[in-house]
Amino acid sequence: MNRTLGVIAILAALMVSVVVLVVAPPKKLVHRNDAVSETVFEMVAAEELPNCWKVSDGLYSGGQPEGEAGFAKLTEMGVRTVISVDGAKPEVELAEQHGLRYVHLPHGYDGVSDEHAQKLCKALIELEGPVYIHCHHGHHRSPAAAAMASIGLGNMPKEKGEEFLKLAGTSDRYQGLYQSVAGASEYDEDSLCSLEVEFSPTVPTPPEVQSMVAAEKHFDALKRFSKNKWQQLESHPDLDASHEALLLAEQFAELMRVDSGRGQEYAELLKTSQQNAFQLHTFLYGKTMSAEPISLADKMVTEIGNECRSCHANFRD
Repeated sequence: MNRTLGVIAILAALMVSVVVLVVAPPKKLVHRNDAVSETVFEMVAAEELPNCWKVSDGLYSGGQPEGEAGFAKLTEMGVRTVISVDGAKPEVELAEQHGLRYVHLPHGYDGVSDEHAQKLCKALIELEGPVYIHCHHGHHRSPAAAAMASIGLGNMPKEKGEEFLKLAGTSDRYQGLYQSVAGASEYDEDSLCSLEVEFSPTVPTPPEVQSMVAAEKHFDALKRFSKNKWQQLESHPDLDASHEALLLAEQFAELMRVDSGRGQEYAELLKTSQQNAFQLHTFLYGKTMSAEPISLADKMVTEIGNECRSCHANFRD
């Protein structure tokens, strides 16, 4: 009897082992967003989502969602996860109010490293989709991130990467972004499966990056005022043009205090930009705009923009 029970116990153990093997197969790469879908490259008409493109059935690329309306639009589109590759702190609470998860994976204008591209691929594998990848304006960093992740997962033919960058308006000044996409390739399934990534809603950014992000925000506001002939913005009644110019000057002053190690030319460009921004503030303060002041203010904004582009070309891109 005992012998019979022993045989039964052994057989039972073997059956459990077989069941375990059946229900727990080796981990396989699974894309939650219907990976290996056809690349579409369709522009999405949405004012709340600057330069928004549908890259494939499970992936969108664009700019920073504009306030509550932007996140509401993402929800309407069926998006479940938002990935920011921008340096600015993501609006996590606002996204969560609309049932969206935020993940912060910032990278620069100088290119996307292989390590970072693998993290983006892992995010598209593990996080609930569809996914919206964004930078600030949606023209440069997010298209590059979307293209590299799509190529890395085998969802986009390599030759389509540069095509998408051009469609999205990625400037050829950002040679690092174009080179990264040109050098992208599909990753091995096992390496992506074994990759461990902690997806955080926000990650710390250096003070210099924070000042750059803030400066860009204030300069964008000034460009909107310029486009609106320096009249009050209906979409932002809380903003004052003179105050935005003053805040921009202060951000340039903050950048001047950071020891960047970039030398005298960089310091001089910052100083000139700071002086021009403060001059614009003084010019706009308490002034009623007529035709001549409008043209002078526009000229000042153009000069500041030219200085920014020159600095970016020499020290960032």
